[in-house]
Amino acid sequence: MQKFFMRVQVALPISKPLRRGGFISDSDGVRTWVTFKYERLPIFCHYCGLLGHDLRHCASHYAVEKNGGEIEYQYGDWLKVAEKLSKRPPQMSQIDAFCASLEVCQLEDLGFKGYPYTWNNKRPGDANTKLRLDRAVATKEWRDKFQLSSVTHLPPHESDHLPIILQTEHMKPRKGRKGFKFEENWLLWEDCEEVVLEAWMTGEAGGHGLGMIQQKIKCCGDALRAWGLAKTNPNTEEIKQLQKRLDLLNIEETTEAVRDEFLGVSKILDDLLLKRRNYIKGIKNFEGDWVEEEEDMAVVAADYFDNLFTAEIKVALFQMGPTKAPGPDDDSILFCRATTGEVQVINEMLQVYANALGQYINMEKSSVYFSSNTRGNHRDEIVSLLGVKEVERFDSYLGLPTLIRVWKKLQGWKGKMLSKAGKEVLIKAVAQAIPTYTMGVFQLPVKLCDELNSLCAKFWWGQIGNEKKIHWKNWDCLTQPKLEGGMGFRDLRYFNVAMLAKQGWRLLKNHESLMFKCFKARYFPRCNFLHAKDSPNSSFIWKSIVAALPILKSGCCWRVGNGESIEAIKDKWIPNYPSNKILHPVHGMEEG
Repeated sequence: MQKFFMRVQVALPISKPLRRGGFISDSDGVRTWVTFKYERLPIFCHYCGLLGHDLRHCASHYAVEKNGGEIEYQYGDWLKVAEKLSKRPPQMSQIDAFCASLEVCQLEDLGFKGYPYTWNNKRPGDANTKLRLDRAVATKEWRDKFQLSSVTHLPPHESDHLPIILQTEHMKPRKGRKGFKFEENWLLWEDCEEVVLEAWMTGEAGGHGLGMIQQKIKCCGDALRAWGLAKTNPNTEEIKQLQKRLDLLNIEETTEAVRDEFLGVSKILDDLLLKRRNYIKGIKNFEGDWVEEEEDMAVVAADYFDNLFTAEIKVALFQMGPTKAPGPDDDSILFCRATTGEVQVINEMLQVYANALGQYINMEKSSVYFSSNTRGNHRDEIVSLLGVKEVERFDSYLGLPTLIRVWKKLQGWKGKMLSKAGKEVLIKAVAQAIPTYTMGVFQLPVKLCDELNSLCAKFWWGQIGNEKKIHWKNWDCLTQPKLEGGMGFRDLRYFNVAMLAKQGWRLLKNHESLMFKCFKARYFPRCNFLHAKDSPNSSFIWKSIVAALPILKSGCCWRVGNGESIEAIKDKWIPNYPSNKILHPVHGMEEG
């Protein structure tokens, strides 16, 4: 006897008991009793049939039981649709416990579309069990927000679980097909020309003039599309048929034959899907020969880009004028004290530079920036000597000036449109990365570092232009690591010193570098770098590196070899010791 069923979505009134069935009439007027089964049925009473309570909380059942009357249960779990297909009956206690948990958490089952069972143990015969084990649940507020959401059970593959997909919006099918696009790789196939010629000759000949040409072009496009699809994805139709066969096998009763066929079809489908992945089968080398070996293709690709970049560099160099020179096209920041003597030295230095290279300074694009403690008469005198304009903040630049670049970046970002995470990324990856090169060579003034920090802090707290915003945490707190409650921003003063300390470490390790040889001969010819000192007439770069020397000294420790270079009392050479050096030398050691 075949059993037919129909799924209907209904709204149940909570004030009336559940209906156990009803009569329906066919076309001949014959009435037939139809039994109702309910999916996603919440807690209900087996005595009165009302939703929302069970027997323990039913007033009618309590009254009949107290009076000693005969109790007849007209409702039961048989009203629920079984979500299990097996010879073994479902454990209703577990089902009731799960439904009660959903009630407590105020969650609702979202239902599904497709095959009802999501898990199959794939055992043959009576040992086979199918369950709706996977589902999606949500709160009423979520369902009200995503009213068009749906859950679909997708076709199975190799797993014993069906994949389920939750869509929060209704996916509208695309109308029509995509416009025709000619693929250049079709020209690699020899039969491409034959397809075009055949489609052109056999195309519809109706109409005259341009109308006939349009019809022939359309026929060529259709023929090329179908031919190209067959070339690039030759197994598309076979894959569709195999997927349909898997769907049917999953629905059928599980037997040894069905299971073997399911595994065989899955294996074939896997092989076809793997073949569809993009890969380079071969390429042509410069001689026009087709190569397919992986090593040969790698050589061709490397030679191609090598020649490409070499050609680009050659073109760029030969496009330069005869008076141009390749190199960094950035401006430079010159630091000095606001005195007439030092300004005259800068003027002389710029004049020597211009006479030697023929590149004169554009004073109209140059500017000078003073610290806040520089008096007005000194400013006017220096501006007159340099012949440049004074600015409160560098408002124009071509390259290096750090303060302007950071300031312009921060002013250009729309702070109100960014989340805190977006601001964090931009500050760390852009604003605080701009002065990295400069800080690795020069020790920036403390005021400049503080102003850069201030710009980043204002941007972080949403301050734009001259607005006033509350800074709920000072910058020192924000520069702490995230594990300690900060944001991990850089304090540019300390970062500047750390970058200069790296240059000092290079002087300690790379004794063959040109940098070491120049500084060694000039500043510490008779000692090592750790014992070097600043001198009054040293360069600003050397002064910057020496300023970071205490950082190196505090963390360096000698690794003892023959001991010839180590001063036993002054140097650090004792490992695993707090100070790494002798704190209380033995009496008489200095004399010995």
